[in-house]
Amino acid sequence: MSIEQTIKLMGGELPNFDKETNIFYGVISQRDINPEVLNDIYINSRDLNHEEGVKEIQNTIDVFAEEKDLKGLFEYACDMFYYGKYKELYQDSKKYDWYKNDVQQIKDILRSFKAEEYDTIKEILEEEFNNHYEADNPDILYESEGYKIINCLDTDLEIIKSPYYCFAPRCSPCVPCAGNLSDIREDMEYEKKTYCLDSSFYSNEDKPKYKIYEVATDKEID
Repeated sequence: MSIEQTIKLMGGELPNFDKETNIFYGVISQRDINPEVLNDIYINSRDLNHEEGVKEIQNTIDVFAEEKDLKGLFEYACDMFYYGKYKELYQDSKKYDWYKNDVQQIKDILRSFKAEEYDTIKEILEEEFNNHYEADNPDILYESEGYKIINCLDTDLEIIKSPYYCFAPRCSPCVPCAGNLSDIREDMEYEKKTYCLDSSFYSNEDKPKYKIYEVATDKEID
């Protein structure tokens, strides 16, 4: 019994599956994509980790504002600007110039809070977050021309929406129910209807040789 059959038998929803189109998500190794196109995907993607960080800041300030929690805001701002660490390391030193700007920012935040200028506080903290944000392993979301693509595992991409599909073998249990675009063999037939990429994502010598169909018409494309 396949994993899909098992999940259905237990009454669960299939993972990595678009129930609106009845097409499974496709997983492909980043090595199979034209390096220039892959670079374009990352450059033009949303960084979901960054967006979540900004959203957390906004929500936190909203809570402090609702509860009128000036002390909580002060401690939060100190953490954001690392002021607590500076104070501990240099409490006996008079050389504070290198972080005076951070102290001034915290003072501005407290003044803005008392004036109920909460959007100003969010702007200050978001700027500080952006200045120090590092994305070694970002969670990306690329959206363009009918495609939605996210990064998957360490070296793969997952196509969660596409104007095109093909038939592919199952992925490993790491991405349950998805189709594996990198393992398609020309001499094999598959039943898993899987979102895929069109030929523009590949180098000329690596263009897929399997059949690709339009989702809207079910017609094979060249």
